Order: sequence, then C-alpha cells, then structure tokens
Amino acid sequence: MHVEMGQGAKWKLVYQFTQSGAFAEHYAHRYTQVYVPDDDIIQLAVSISDMFNIQETYGLELAQPALCSNVESHTIHVNDFLLWKEATTVLRYGTFVEIMVPLFSMRFFSTDVTTTLSTADSGYGLDWIWPFLLKYADNKIAVIDEVCIIHPRQSLQQLGKMSMYDTNPSLKGWELQEEKVQFRKYGYSPKRLRRRYNMGYQEKKGLGQVWQPWYEDLWQARNRTGMISVRKGASDQNKMHATGMQKGSMLLKWPEWAWSLFPVHQGSLMLIVYVTSDGMQPRWLRDSTRMSWDLIVVAPDHVTNINCPHCLFIHLYEGSETVGRYQLLHRVMQTPLWQQMVVNKYQFVYFPDERVVQDVSAINTLLQMSLSKNLGLAHLSYCNPQDSLAKHMQYMKMNPTMMLRYGTYVETSAPLFSWWFLQQFVVQTLVAAETGDGLGFLWPYLAGYPKNKVAIVDLACIMEPLPSPDQNMTDTTALTTAEASNPDVASLPLSPEAARQCHTFQYNPAAFGMGAYAIQVQGFFPQPWYERLLKSAHMQMVPLTTYDMSVVKETAC
Repeated sequence: MHVEMGQGAKWKLVYQFTQSGAFAEHYAHRYTQVYVPDDDIIQLAVSISDMFNIQETYGLELAQPALCSNVESHTIHVNDFLLWKEATTVLRYGTFVEIMVPLFSMRFFSTDVTTTLSTADSGYGLDWIWPFLLKYADNKIAVIDEVCIIHPRQSLQQLGKMSMYDTNPSLKGWELQEEKVQFRKYGYSPKRLRRRYNMGYQEKKGLGQVWQPWYEDLWQARNRTGMISVRKGASDQNKMHATGMQKGSMLLKWPEWAWSLFPVHQGSLMLIVYVTSDGMQPRWLRDSTRMSWDLIVVAPDHVTNINCPHCLFIHLYEGSETVGRYQLLHRVMQTPLWQQMVVNKYQFVYFPDERVVQDVSAINTLLQMSLSKNLGLAHLSYCNPQDSLAKHMQYMKMNPTMMLRYGTYVETSAPLFSWWFLQQFVVQTLVAAETGDGLGFLWPYLAGYPKNKVAIVDLACIMEPLPSPDQNMTDTTALTTAEASNPDVASLPLSPEAARQCHTFQYNPAAFGMGAYAIQVQGFFPQPWYERLLKSAHMQMVPLTTYDMSVVKETAC
C-alpha cells in the first residue's frame, strides 16, 4: 500500500501521484491495470478481483463495473440503460464510461490518461475524452456486467458525507468550464466527431456484447442460427467459453447455482398444461432431467405426431375451430380426466405459451421459488428486452440484483398458479377468456393485492420471441427506452376481451388504494451477494417508493 498526500480534487491528486518518483519507480512497470473509484463507491473485494480478471481476459483498455440498479444508485446519466447492470451479458462494448469508477489498462493510463489529468480537477469531460482518444476502438471500451457497484443516492449517503463542491465553494460552476478546456485541448468537436467517427456530440453508443453462456444456450434453443446482430467486429466470439470464469465470479449460473439455494422436492408437485398448435415439442418438454412435474398436452385433432409417453393425458380439440389457449385451458378443466387425475393432486399448475423459450432449470427454479415463498401466482422474468416483447418490459425484465419481486401484475404468457389460487381466483375468469388479455391485472386484483403472494421470479428467465428477429430487436428496444423516460408509454389500448373481463369483475384498483397505478412492486428478496453488498455499507433495503422504474401507469381497464 502506498499513501500519497496532497491538496486538491480527486483527479488533481491522481495526477500529482503519477508525476511522483514513486509511481514511475514502483508502479508504472509493475502493474497492468489501474482502477480509480470515487470514495463513496460501495463494492465487494471479490468483485474488484473479478473485474480485473475480465478486463485482462478481454483485453480492455477502458472499462467500468456496471451500476447494480436504480433502486439504490445514482448517476447523472440516470436514463442511460448502458450503465445499469444487465443479467444476460458478461460485458457490453460501447463508447462511454463514467469518471466515478474508471478502470484503465496501464498502457492507456500511462501514455494517454495522465496527460488529460494535467488540466483536470473535478474530471468533467474526461469520460468523453478517454474513449475519443481510443478512437472508439471495437472491443476495447466496455461496461462490465459480471460485477456491479453501488453509488448511493444522496438520501442514502453516510451521515455527514460531503462532496468536494460542498467543502470548497470555489469549485462550484468550474466543472463546466473545465469540460470546455478539455474539449478544446483535444479537439473534441461535433464536426470532428461526425467526420472521423460518425459520432454525435456527447453521444453514447453500444458496440456489441459478450453474452452469458447460459443465455447463449437459451438462444440456441430457439432453433435459429446466429445471435442478435451487433456492430461488425464488436464480438467475434464469446471468450468465456474458452477461458471460463475466474474463482469468485458472481456469474448467474443456473441451474446449478439456483438449485443450490433450495432443497429438491421429490414427486410431482406441479402440473404443466401445454397447448401446441402443431404438435411440436420444445426441448424442455422432452428433457426428463430433474423433472419434478407432470404434463398434459392440448393439441388440434389433425396433429398426428405427438409422442408423449410421460403425459398424464393428451387432449385433442377440433382443429378447424378458432379457439384461444385460455379457452382450451377451461375446457380441459371440465373434462372427466381432469377431475379424476388432477383435482387436488398438485400444488401448482403452470401454463406456458408455446412461443415461450425456456429450459428445465428455469421451470424448476420457478417451482422451487414458488414452494419456498409459498406463492399463489408467479411468472418468470424476461431475459432481455432484445429477445422478447412484453407489454410491460420495464416491469417484467430480469432484475439481476433480485431473487424475486412481489407485485401486482404478471404477464399471461407463462403464469404459474398454486392450486388454491387457481380455484379461488382464476377459474372464474376462464369462463369468458380467449387469449387471456386483461387477466394479468385481474388475478392480483381479485386476490386483493396480497403483499407476498404474487411475484416475478428473477432467478431465471424466459424468452417470448416474435416471428421476425429483426422486428423483435427494433420494437422491443424502442419500447424499453421509451418506458425508461416516460412510463406512460406502457398504457396500451384496451382490447375488447380485456374490457369485457374488467367490466364483469368490476376491476377497480382504486378500491385498494392503488390510485392510477395497477402495476407496482410491493416487496422483494435480494440476491445473497447484493444483500452482502448493502450490508457492507450498513445500508438498509431501499424504500419501494424509490423504485421508479417498476411503477408503470396503466389505464387498460
């Protein structure tokens, strides 16, 4: 450890250190990486080691750890999704890192960064200049999602904590002037950016990503070749397959990691009702590994290729008839076989749409979490806005810091019901149901919005791809970005089916004090590592009112 004493703001002190004999003699040639976090950054020691390993594995020149979530962290780039932790990527290449937690290669730090610090105090403008000096090189600048840090909101800062602007009033207002000085010094101008790099002024771009291996495997289950298109050359291969993660990694490893949290229950605790339009069976349905469920397949009568020896029974319906999957569920529940083989014999019933892409481990994780937390209604989160189009993606998107979130809404694509919840609140809504529109709001309402019975499970995730991958990417990303800046965009048009259901059951969330908000997080269970991170800073769990991105105004009913 080396202690360097000096006067001035952070970056001036760093510059003074780089000009010292100690830096040149003992550090510049001894280390390959330089990390310069602000003093109010909260992180775990193991996450710093993991970050160094990832930077070295991928040869990054400039990087930063992702921010864990907007629940507890603050950034002036609050609406920029590029800085918040993503569950499905190891890292994301781009054109920007924030000055509060930069990680440099020693080569870049010694040759280029130190010269920028000679005119720096607050550091304003440097986060634009550093990528500019690297010429926005592919695969060299990244936000590392494998680890994350907390930059506490002002309300969560330690009592008595003051910024350098509070203690030195002469610095107030200087930061913008300092930015102008840096931009002039290095020729950072709109004209030059556009001409040389096709970049806008102070523009942030994503240049590609390295997927988590489990997510890449899930993509392959779609039976489509290739991955989401990225900028050419940005991610030629997923190096994690070749190198593996270093010891101590916080990689989301399901099924092994998720299964280790809970005991494996023996026997068939769950029944899956699967409606198929063509008789095709997804990989998870054919895979008997670790299965803890029974199965009913529902198919049109013209389908002849169903081979399901492990099914309780197969229900065939008139193929020429146009009928919704929720109508079919209701019909199956009226059959003698259902009464004889299903009623009161299962704790849970799972009803995934045939478009949903998932695997055995995700289904088992959903079951284990529902058992562990005694849930009545649950739904797996969606892996990524780029792979699925959910009506309320900001709410349904996988939250990498949580095990589950209690709330007041689930999608109808793949709901899981406890037997008690199914009988008490769901069956009555199936009489007039076709596609299921509106039921995701109606079921929690009929249950009286219980605080700990309706949940989105974040330990695993699903995809619900659209027929066209290109259309899927564009529309979903646009919706997610729009929701981030204006939640009202999620107020979707009312379908006739949803209107009919809401009228029948007198849907009125205001009766429960919900006001205009029918989608809201009511509680959560954090990931163990995230809880340790909070405790390391003596932080309490953040009040739900601060979880702005999980409250979506909804006027559909």
